[in-house]
Amino acid sequence: MSGYLRYAASLLTAWVAEAAAQGAASPPTELEKVEIVGSHIPRIEGETAAPVTVIRRQDIEASGVTRVSELLLALPYVNSGSSFDDRATLRAPSLGAAGISLRGLGIGATLILLNGRRIVPYGLAEGNDESFVDLNSLPLAAVDRIEILRDGASAIYGADALAGVINIVLRRDFTGAETALQWSRSTRGDAGEWSGSLTLGHGDLRHDGYNVFATVDLMRRDALQASDRDFSRTSDQRPRGGQDYRSAAGSPPTALLSDGTYRPGPGCAPDRITPAPDGGTICAYNNNERTQLLPKAERGGVLVVGTSQLSDETTAFVELAFNRTRTAGDFAPTGVFGYPMLAGAATNPFGEDVLLFWRIVEMDPRRFESTIDFTRAVAGLRGRAGLWDWEVAGGYNSVDTDYRRLNDLPTDATFAALDAGLIDPFGTSNAAALNKLRVETRDLIRGTLSFVQGKGTTVLTNTTHGPIAMAIGGELRRETFRTRLDPLTIAGNLTGSPAGVDADASGARSVEAFFAELSVPLARDLEAQLAGRVDQYSDFGHAFSPKLALRWKVQPGLLLRGSAGRGFLPPSLFQLNRPTSSFTDLTGDPVRCPVTHLDADCRNTVIEHFNGGNPALTAERSTQYNAGLVLEPVDGVSISVDAWRIDHRDKIVFAGGYLIANEALYPDRVIRAPASAADIALGIPGPIIELRDTYINLARQQVRGVDVELKARSNASRYGSVTLGAAASYVDWFAIQVTPDGPFEQVAGDDGNPRLKANASMLWEFGRWHADLAAHYVSSYQYFNGSEATPRTMASMTTFDVAVGVNIQSAQVTLLVRNVFDRQPPFRDFVWGYDPLVHDPRGRIVSLSARYAF
Repeated sequence: MSGYLRYAASLLTAWVAEAAAQGAASPPTELEKVEIVGSHIPRIEGETAAPVTVIRRQDIEASGVTRVSELLLALPYVNSGSSFDDRATLRAPSLGAAGISLRGLGIGATLILLNGRRIVPYGLAEGNDESFVDLNSLPLAAVDRIEILRDGASAIYGADALAGVINIVLRRDFTGAETALQWSRSTRGDAGEWSGSLTLGHGDLRHDGYNVFATVDLMRRDALQASDRDFSRTSDQRPRGGQDYRSAAGSPPTALLSDGTYRPGPGCAPDRITPAPDGGTICAYNNNERTQLLPKAERGGVLVVGTSQLSDETTAFVELAFNRTRTAGDFAPTGVFGYPMLAGAATNPFGEDVLLFWRIVEMDPRRFESTIDFTRAVAGLRGRAGLWDWEVAGGYNSVDTDYRRLNDLPTDATFAALDAGLIDPFGTSNAAALNKLRVETRDLIRGTLSFVQGKGTTVLTNTTHGPIAMAIGGELRRETFRTRLDPLTIAGNLTGSPAGVDADASGARSVEAFFAELSVPLARDLEAQLAGRVDQYSDFGHAFSPKLALRWKVQPGLLLRGSAGRGFLPPSLFQLNRPTSSFTDLTGDPVRCPVTHLDADCRNTVIEHFNGGNPALTAERSTQYNAGLVLEPVDGVSISVDAWRIDHRDKIVFAGGYLIANEALYPDRVIRAPASAADIALGIPGPIIELRDTYINLARQQVRGVDVELKARSNASRYGSVTLGAAASYVDWFAIQVTPDGPFEQVAGDDGNPRLKANASMLWEFGRWHADLAAHYVSSYQYFNGSEATPRTMASMTTFDVAVGVNIQSAQVTLLVRNVFDRQPPFRDFVWGYDPLVHDPRGRIVSLSARYAF
């Protein structure tokens, strides 16, 4: 442990001891061990100082979902616009993965735990190079419950917990055998899915001294074609009031002439000739014709958990998990984009030099495939020594991604074949030549996490108002990632894929942490939680995260709670170590333009723009507040209201033009050519030739809102019992400040950020039968489409689910209909006609499930 951590540990321990000494001395008493996410100290009562939502196993089974991501994306507290699953990653290396963003702060600002321990981040970062945990790699069939802490928790768990924590708790033991099967399909006869699981367990921990169980979980989902839905059948959205998103790369090709206008090639069907934005007409191609909205997906996993009672006070445990997710999605056939065809070429029908844009429809669609292997092994001991409950554990976790692109072409070889006349863009017999050029690329991505951690909890003393409890602990952790990219990927030498990066990437770091937590009764029914954690990182430095929370049971049926704390988000390994990539850009020069007034200085300064990682980055920081109440007006009814606010500072971004506008602050990032004699005479520097736009801690975002939850259950009667539930989250303010001196831009209710999400349910149970009605609401949002001055509105959407089930001895059968009224996603002016980050394209889904225990 570093000297800083030893010093911090001594301070925190002294603080704990001093607080404990203030309590009245009395014999310590034991607390019932019920540990809930948000605290390391066991709790007797369910409602804590921080708002926690718990999704239990029976709720998961009733939902009809087969993946953890699908369950969490429906929660009101999850921001759809900054979360994702395989509906929105068809052409990305994260194909098949899923990430969750609480409060919309980004997928890196939500901490995901498995049994209270960290999970290895996905090997390659997403979006703004944020690290995230792939939720699709986690075994839903073995989940006992999911706890969602809707409050910052860096003081408890360390990094990433700015917006909250999601703790996925697996079964600890199981005896017997249980199998489950589920089948579902849309009422249009597509998007079929089936899943199955088998759990076997043996041994009773109390009587036999051991328990071991294993769960095998399988899932398969069919692809959904864009052409199978009315809203996405064509990328020409003009009939619905949108724009034409068909590609200019058609078949026959479209040519860009020397005068800057476009012209379709001979033989283009009249209904495909459409005006080009920059003048002329194009031969448009409907990308959606051979593109999938949902890729095909397969998943198989196994979990083995063993527990052994070594003595009356000590238990050993081990968890072994492996999951493989395979995803394959099709996108429109590749094309040739910007091929320079000379006027003298034998196949050139335009009579002048042109740039050609050609869709090679003779080829199969581009296929993107990913195989994600998730491996995890954890072993540890837990027990009691004197007045202390303790636990130590160590583990290793890895995620390996094999990402492939099929049916693509190397740009250089394709252009050479065109030059040689081996391929005729206006002919129809290119199959043999194209097959010789066809390539498959393979990118390998790996992330690992290894850790050793330990903690202890005890009751220090009792006071007249209750016990003073304490938890202390520490953690050592190492994280790594590396990529082994295909040479064609690195070179960007593929006709149908984005430009590449300059090199493979890799990175590693070590983390040391120490934490302490106190639960102190300040008065009768008034409890304070004080927590502090120090994290020392080998790459960026250290962070200290404190938190204070209060819980006051004012009277029976009324509880008030509140908290304040600080959090941090370290730069991801990819943000620190991303390889440099470059492109040519046009910009203005704020120093030269006011003097020369030349177009080359005011608008069209040609520069080399470099993007890349920055090893000098520091952590992003946050301050969060939470205040709420829990009201129980009558037995069986609970209403909670929680207001929250998060200030997220020093967010890591590419600064772009801000660097040029503030050149004096960043002289090493804005590179100029030497001043000429004329420049010297005018008193101006030479022109900008290079912008080194590596990552920088610069941006800020603030978000605040209110959560409301309702739970109610009637007493059993001859008519059965009814359970009601409702949850809603409203975002009042979500503002982003791109630069320190810039204005805050309000984005709540704007592009991809609906203000309100809500769910409600009613469950009726009568003997062996049960019926469930659920409603899901997502509010509208506004968005700007291109250069339009007036924002458009994507409408709100409400869907209903109905389920009926029966228990027959050891079996349970349930029929579930999701989206009963077959609501289609509201129109969004986009190539697919809807927002894939917010809505589901499948429509009505019928699901039949059966579960049998023996």
